[in-house]
Amino acid sequence: MEMLRTMVVDDEYIVREHFERRIPWEASGFTWLGAAQNGREAIEMMEKELPHIVLTDITMPVMDGLEFAKYVRDRWPKVRVIFLTAHDEFAYAQKALVLGAKNYLLKMGLSKEQIIQACQQVAEEIRQEWNEEERSRIRTEQHEEEERALKHHIIHRLLEGTGGSTAESMRFLNEMLDWNGRDFAVVSVAWDGYSLINPLNNGPFSEEGELQKMQWQAGKALEQWEELSRSSGIQAVVFPYKRCRLSVVLTCPSHRGYAFFQTKLNEFIHWALSTVRESLGTECFLYAGQITSQRERLPGMLREGQHKLLDYFYSGQSVILGQDGSSYLNPEKMKRLELAAKLSQSLLTRDWPSFMEGVKTLTQRQNPPYSPQFLLGVAEAVLDNGMEGTEAADLDKLRLRLDLIVTWEQYGQWWERIAQQMAVLPESRRENKRIRKEIQKICQLVSDQYGENWSIANLAEAVQMNPAYVGQLFKQETGEYLTDYISRVRLHKAKELLERTDMKIYEVAQKVGITDYRYFCKMFKSTIGVTPTEYKKSI
Repeated sequence: MEMLRTMVVDDEYIVREHFERRIPWEASGFTWLGAAQNGREAIEMMEKELPHIVLTDITMPVMDGLEFAKYVRDRWPKVRVIFLTAHDEFAYAQKALVLGAKNYLLKMGLSKEQIIQACQQVAEEIRQEWNEEERSRIRTEQHEEEERALKHHIIHRLLEGTGGSTAESMRFLNEMLDWNGRDFAVVSVAWDGYSLINPLNNGPFSEEGELQKMQWQAGKALEQWEELSRSSGIQAVVFPYKRCRLSVVLTCPSHRGYAFFQTKLNEFIHWALSTVRESLGTECFLYAGQITSQRERLPGMLREGQHKLLDYFYSGQSVILGQDGSSYLNPEKMKRLELAAKLSQSLLTRDWPSFMEGVKTLTQRQNPPYSPQFLLGVAEAVLDNGMEGTEAADLDKLRLRLDLIVTWEQYGQWWERIAQQMAVLPESRRENKRIRKEIQKICQLVSDQYGENWSIANLAEAVQMNPAYVGQLFKQETGEYLTDYISRVRLHKAKELLERTDMKIYEVAQKVGITDYRYFCKMFKSTIGVTPTEYKKSI
């Protein structure tokens, strides 16, 4: 239980000394902050650390107790004040009570037991208030979570036809929106969640949980637009979709007229873009449909809005007010399934030339281009069917990143991540065999920080194991020597760098943690079959 902080304000030294030395604060469950000789000095102390309870004299120089109490009440209304005075007069007591005093103690004959009792009575009130605030906070959070879940459920039904009928979802919408005599518009908002996940990786919290929290906060911010007031009659309901998208239904009384609503809609669009960008610190884009009074069009408008957001995939520009995006090449569903099957098979058999050829088909621009839905659908099918041997946590991260992709460049980066992650799996992981968490951590360290000067000793230290035992355990668990695994990961990354960058051979060697250029070339040729120079020329 938290100890409450106390302090005293009195111009008499003997009183201050008594409170500091004679009262058993700590034993009674309080933290003593100190004493001040007038109200001004007390305020300076409170600026540095705020007490929960202040015992103050009334008659003091510079700033008396009544003036001090008024200041505290106005600035720190939750701080409790107990008055101490030698004046047994009703007028003082009355003023003290008006200023919110929690007690009124006469200093004459005041015992330490009485002081502690008075403070404990106030402390009990404070703790009761804390408990009520905590219960209220929990109730609010539960209500918001229920509201978020309901809205998420409704939008998924309307957009994807999952979990129930459209008619039932429309019934829920009727409870949330005032349709009578109103026009409405749908604004679909999304942001670049993919760029947020790298800093999130370094934090102590769950990526997915934090992204959900950001999504909910962004939605609440949009619902608090200052124009959403009784004077304008505009209403907004925000629905969270996927992990980094929102659908906003804006309504406006019909008597306001089309021109009024169009003006306010444009204001909302620009405000929403800047608000989400500033609050999340990432790029935001949106699509706004046309204004209509036909509420039966709502499901179609919601689907259209989320579909149009995909135009950002190639253009990198916001789509606003019904401007059409690019036309796409939409191959048959069978082609998507065939391509996904080939990629999955090449992953399972570690046929890297075939795998990279399939990825090249997906990540090279077509004219017209493949639709984003087609590209993302192939990737999702590969995750479902071609990732045997991948830990569930790693697979969840890949799914999360796939859901967050909003640009063509991010799509290519995602496939690079797949190739890197699958290529450096130990043999036992490829066979879907469970291995010890210490060995998994070593593999992850080497894969993520391939440029480090790893040795068996410092890897053993990282997992708090005996160096003599680590090498033996790694071979036993993975079927591969640890030094061979480190070399394989480095060479795999070296090949990537030679293929995708203009780095010189010696720069690549240093980048992957091999400082001896000749040794790097010798190791590369003995493993790959050609020198790094020959390999680069062959690309």
